[in-house]
Amino acid sequence: MDFFKLSCAIPLEYLIIRKTVLRFVNEKDLSVHDRKFLFPLEVFDKSELSLTDKIGPDDQIRYFLSERVFRKVSEFARKIADKGVSELELDVKYSGFPLISSFIQALFRMNVNVQLVTWSTEEEPGDMSESEVQLVKEVIKGSNGDLNIIEPATHKIINAGDIFSADHLLEHSIQFFEHFAERNAGLIGVIKNCINSPLEAEYYYNLSKQSGDALQTVKANYTLSMLFLRHHAANNRNLSKGRTLLDEAYHIIQNGGLAYTGADTENFYKVFNRNGYGLILFREGRSEEAIELLRWGIDQLSDEYNIHYMHRSVIMYNICLCYKRLQRFDEAIEEFKKLLDIDYAFPEYHLEMGFCLKEKGDIDGYVSCIKNALLVSPLHSDSHYLMSLALLDDENYADAEYHARTAWEVAGDDVTAYNYAYILSFNNKYELLDSLLPSLKSGSLPEWLILQAEKRAQVSSVEAKKYLLACRDIFPKHELINENILALSE
Repeated sequence: MDFFKLSCAIPLEYLIIRKTVLRFVNEKDLSVHDRKFLFPLEVFDKSELSLTDKIGPDDQIRYFLSERVFRKVSEFARKIADKGVSELELDVKYSGFPLISSFIQALFRMNVNVQLVTWSTEEEPGDMSESEVQLVKEVIKGSNGDLNIIEPATHKIINAGDIFSADHLLEHSIQFFEHFAERNAGLIGVIKNCINSPLEAEYYYNLSKQSGDALQTVKANYTLSMLFLRHHAANNRNLSKGRTLLDEAYHIIQNGGLAYTGADTENFYKVFNRNGYGLILFREGRSEEAIELLRWGIDQLSDEYNIHYMHRSVIMYNICLCYKRLQRFDEAIEEFKKLLDIDYAFPEYHLEMGFCLKEKGDIDGYVSCIKNALLVSPLHSDSHYLMSLALLDDENYADAEYHARTAWEVAGDDVTAYNYAYILSFNNKYELLDSLLPSLKSGSLPEWLILQAEKRAQVSSVEAKKYLLACRDIFPKHELINENILALSE
């Protein structure tokens, strides 16, 4: 029986990507990060990963958001492109899956042509582990499947980062197992938020409170508050609602509602809740108070549990950001150094420390931090993007172009697309400009139109000015458009 084909009916998207990657890339050339994502049900040494990435499913408090997952998939596309592959085939029925669609787009950005085909029954089956075969067997049994196998596997896949396959498995379990949604509403809500469905997440978080269990209510109120503080669309965010939800949960804790969970668990969720409140203080410009509250939280956490240790690093990071907001850069840098001592492999910490050094005028230190981030994560798109800007400032246009292209190939978003187009213009390269069109929500569309005018100016300044005048009709007050029209009028 071809269990790989059956897995595609779920679908387990990481398996499709793994099969494609291993057609061109030797497994021994995969990094530990790669292996964690592509082999989520297998056990292997993860000690070189960051504290965030090596934490297990039971202690996980940070989850992959879709943007990060898409960038991870782009890294696999880059590994294929680096092997000199110019064309590959994928079954057309996979192309509509979220991760596979992102994978295909990344391959196109890297000049790998993807032929969508209909595989014959003679297609070579993909290799699968015993754990994966067992998972597929239980899933295809429908309501007769064993949740004791499906649930732990789902948690491991979430932990590895494939939130889309996890969502497929959760939806399957909701459909076939009675009361699954009610029992797992909190986790379902987390994954819905991760895949950019915050309204669905809100529904499931509220559903999880209906059990009447105090711990479920405390956890749900925290996640609901983060929707209103961070994850909802801008016009649906509400600082007051976020505060109310956190205060309601804190009141439960203060009145002994979590005493039944034991002192360590009670303490953890008390600190977790106040860390969320620290965000409110931060948003209100009360960073000094936030620092005091966050330091109190660190003192409450135990040294005995991984989840406490993980949360300590999260709070330390928030303290760093508070010092940065206060422009107390020396203190922020000292805190970042402490944070890097316990989690050196997390590239974002290097970059944030670099921003503080840059504010102090230490450009060499800033660039060094970007290089360190790239050492721990060679395809980290934010680091390549920032390196391209630093090189642009030095008028090193060739190297800036390389880093800008890498950032765009991996991220494929509006920011990196416009940045790549802008840097290409310094080298008088406009061939890719049309394919680097940003979305309307990016806010960079007028600047992209200016680049289109520059492209026309290579042939005719008259045509360029005519184009800019048309742009001004749409954006009459745009400063750069008007400046460029004036320059062409002189």
